[in-house]
Amino acid sequence: MPKAITPIPLGHSYTCPYCDTTAVIRWYGVQQASSVIISGNDAEEPGFYTWAGGHATSNAELSNWAFAECTNCGHMTVWRKDRMVYPKCTTVDDPNQDMPGEVKDCYLEAAHVLNDSPRSAAALLRLGLQHLLSYLLGEAASGNLYRDITEYSKTAPMQITKALDTIRLAGNESVHPGEIDLNEDPEYASFLFVLMNMICEESISRPKELEEAYQKLPKSKRIISD
Repeated sequence: MPKAITPIPLGHSYTCPYCDTTAVIRWYGVQQASSVIISGNDAEEPGFYTWAGGHATSNAELSNWAFAECTNCGHMTVWRKDRMVYPKCTTVDDPNQDMPGEVKDCYLEAAHVLNDSPRSAAALLRLGLQHLLSYLLGEAASGNLYRDITEYSKTAPMQITKALDTIRLAGNESVHPGEIDLNEDPEYASFLFVLMNMICEESISRPKELEEAYQKLPKSKRIISD
């Protein structure tokens, strides 16, 4: 399955929230569009950006708006400055089918606010990670995210430890001044959803599938007895 591309302002192509297809995007706006919208090499391409009405406008608010047409389905998305304001949807993957309920609630709430506030999405995923580690560690969970990641990493593969720590740190950066501005890097925020699903896949789904397959083998011939 092709990788979804998160919609970004003046992106040449991204995954359409209507038809779920990655397609070329045609942009429309007003002549005095703000520098936030008119930026990058794509905006210089002939025909890439069409001026609404064909003349300048003195309305400062109009300069904040842009409209993007998917060349695959023809539907329009509406942008104000650097945010998609319509439709209210996201292109992140569905939560892993084995994701615990409290974690899934945080994941879906984060997906709902991702386009409006990547920082809020990261903070919600960090909360979901706390619930997930509580589920994975059981009584050994301390409630302190750093200590719980350290504890779980004793038996987890290195890539899972890195995924856990990435979500933890990105969540911290979202509420404290730091080196990462997630509102300026929505692709990074979107990747946190990929990591959350990967953690659930490797820590819950795969062990579950392996156990189901092993239980089908004759007990008398297994190396590991119940």
